[in-house]
Amino acid sequence: MKITPRVGAANARFGMTVHEGIEAMGVPDRDYIDDDGDRCLCYDRLGLVLRFEEVHCGRLGWIMVLNPEATIRGRRAIGIRFSEIESFLDAEFVEAKDYQDFGYWCSTTWVASWLEVQYALGWVQQINLGVCFDDADEPLWPEETTAEQIAAADRH
Repeated sequence: MKITPRVGAANARFGMTVHEGIEAMGVPDRDYIDDDGDRCLCYDRLGLVLRFEEVHCGRLGWIMVLNPEATIRGRRAIGIRFSEIESFLDAEFVEAKDYQDFGYWCSTTWVASWLEVQYALGWVQQINLGVCFDDADEPLWPEETTAEQIAAADRH
């Protein structure tokens, strides 16, 4: 499964409606509304959760990837040591990072790209990615994103 920061994962692209998500990914194994009122489609066989956010008119805004075969720019992303992917992502995304320590597991987010790596005991368990935002905090849906907006998001 290919993870493309700022765009999506597999055939799912940020900005899709639920109907478009189901057309692209197939019928989910689970379909539920979470505590925030967002609709989540879970694909067990793919190790993928698509979150359609109420605050963005039900469009796809957050993706959780747990698939051990997932890649970012051709490199394995899950089931490897965090140190392996961190140096690669630092070179790919020259931007501020946010680090959070929860005891045995940690989270590092490349903020401008909304790419979060969750790892336990140093091993990558999950990659989360979200839609990016412009300076006015409006979502940068992939089909609407220009090179200037990507550069502005990098500075944000």
